[in-house]
Amino acid sequence: MTPSRFDDKPNRSARFDPGFIKMLVVSVLLHLLLVILMVSPVFQRAPVSQPPVYRVNLVNAPVLDPQAGRPEAAPLPPAPEPAPPPVAVEPEPIPEPEPELIPEPEPEPEAEPELIPGPTPEELERERLAEEQRKREEAEKRRLAEEQRKRDEAEKKRLAEEQRKRDEAEKKRLAEEQRKREEAERQRLAEEQRRLDERAREQRLAELAAQRQREDEERERQARLDALRAAARAQSEAPASPIPDAPVGMPDGRGSEEGVSASAFVQESIRQNWTFPRALATGNPEAVVRVTYNAAGTRISFSWVSRSGHAVFDESLVRALTRSQQLPQPLPQTMEFTIVFNLKEMLD
Repeated sequence: MTPSRFDDKPNRSARFDPGFIKMLVVSVLLHLLLVILMVSPVFQRAPVSQPPVYRVNLVNAPVLDPQAGRPEAAPLPPAPEPAPPPVAVEPEPIPEPEPELIPEPEPEPEAEPELIPGPTPEELERERLAEEQRKREEAEKRRLAEEQRKRDEAEKKRLAEEQRKRDEAEKKRLAEEQRKREEAERQRLAEEQRRLDERAREQRLAELAAQRQREDEERERQARLDALRAAARAQSEAPASPIPDAPVGMPDGRGSEEGVSASAFVQESIRQNWTFPRALATGNPEAVVRVTYNAAGTRISFSWVSRSGHAVFDESLVRALTRSQQLPQPLPQTMEFTIVFNLKEMLD
């Protein structure tokens, strides 16, 4: 912008600054007050009264203490009136100076409008290029913003899709775990039911086997009674032994004591307390038992050396050993026996 032709003119209002005017008025008033105080009677000196001046006759001699009389030698004239004391003349008041009229500041002339030359073609070209650049930058910003929006939307969709897949996979995993738990529970219940059914079946078979065993025992007991009766009849009817005085012993005995083998005695005692249903006699099972009796014939221990593998046969031996807790005769001493029990030999 070109400078105005009035820029170099001093500012007239600076001479009439309100502070300056106020200070000027105060100064004038102080000077007026000082003048008034100077001319005021309050501050004036009282006039000094001069002694009256008499004309004396030089003929008369001067004395220290003159008498009353006239100063001149002539006869007494009428006494002159004493001069009146001078009257203080009040000074005329100094007229107050009229306040200086401060001329009003002349209004500054209005500045003439500055003539601004129009843009040059180079400036128009620069403005056009700048406008095109601005439009290109705005278009680029919109393009980048749109691309960013699309990327954000695509990222949002991708994350949502990944979350959906994770949720679906988690749902499938939970469903599969639930299915496996249900399947395991179903199998457990089925296995438990199977065991219950198996136990019930085994219990029924055991009950049937026990019932058959009781029947067989009853039949065998009856058969033994019949056999004993027949043996008794046969004994009573049998011819006399060729060696009527033969001692009690064992066929293979080589000792000198009268009696039977302790091992054979224990095994026979157990066998007489043993029962087994012939319907369940399958195969040729054999078991080995170690049993100990004291001298009084009381069993004090029992253990398996080897089982037969036939559960029913092994259980029958346990029952027989339980029934053989006490032997019918005492033993010579505490003895341990290892006895072999063969199912076929015991049934014969």
